Amino acid sequence: AIRLHAGYVSSLERGLRSRAIELDLSEVHDGTTQSIMLRTMGALEVSRIVPVTKGGGLSTNPRPRAEAGQAGEAPSRIDDIRSRDSSRVRRALREGPITATLVQAAIPLLGWDDVARDAIEALRKAGSVVIDPLISALLDPREEFAVRRRIPLVLATCKDARAVEGLAHGLGDRRFEVRYRSGRALSRIMELDPALRVAPSVAYGAVLREVEAGAGVWEGRRLLDQLDDEAWSPVVDDVIRERANRSLEHVFTLLALVLPRQPLRIAFRGLHVNDPHLRGTALEYLETALPPEIRKPLWPHLEDNRPRRGGTAPRPQEEALAELFKSSDSIVIHLRELEAKGKKDEAPR
Repeated sequence: AIRLHAGYVSSLERGLRSRAIELDLSEVHDGTTQSIMLRTMGALEVSRIVPVTKGGGLSTNPRPRAEAGQAGEAPSRIDDIRSRDSSRVRRALREGPITATLVQAAIPLLGWDDVARDAIEALRKAGSVVIDPLISALLDPREEFAVRRRIPLVLATCKDARAVEGLAHGLGDRRFEVRYRSGRALSRIMELDPALRVAPSVAYGAVLREVEAGAGVWEGRRLLDQLDDEAWSPVVDDVIRERANRSLEHVFTLLALVLPRQPLRIAFRGLHVNDPHLRGTALEYLETALPPEIRKPLWPHLEDNRPRRGGTAPRPQEEALAELFKSSDSIVIHLRELEAKGKKDEAPR
């Protein structure tokens, strides 16, 4: 019996390795057979695995099922999308909605600068069918970086809990620009549909990961893309855009996912003025509004140069908030003056 079992195992392994065997794993209930199939197929090349048709026979099409017949899609459109001719690609993208069978062919276009904007618009119009494939690509570190950093621009228009969950995972990516774009996209979704929320633990956890960066990394973060999501920032606008530190901006974007946006916007502006009183007002509000576990690690990045107050307790949050709102116009005026002075200093003499 032992030799018979060993012979069965050996025969099955040889069959799997020599050709794609006609077995549907979901229909195999024998534990030994399942185990051997999974162990052996793990080493096979994908091209060696031949799908089983519904009729029970082996498919003669070597391509994955998603492309077999293209579910009625005209082959010419798929060929156009996959071509390296930008005019053909644009024409194919505009022929009609991007269907589920075209999504996988369209996603790589996000990494091609010449057609990226066309691909973004086409995928945005496709609706919910793009969400799962886009999330898979966003979270796949093997996917091209240019593609991954642009996927949040599409997901930001998807008012769907799946998009929120996928982008929340994007906040933990190893590449800063993916995290940055994911934060902005989450902010945009919540603006479009306030019912969709991010858990405070998720937002604060992302903040803590960001502030752990050393000073050199914190100051040196830059963006490779200048795309169309500037208006989605909850804290940056024309008044502050040229002066904003990207790392600090991203942290405030994350905070704005769970804290009131308007005070955070005013406080963020206040951190970029030279007036000690206005800057102190912004710091005082943040001191009262941020949870202690966030305030302590973030504070070294805020450059608090106020004189020490000894044992004096900060004023209540309501008073700090009222003072912050009161100083809002003065902060904007001060920033405008700094901007004008900068332009004057840069002008040729």
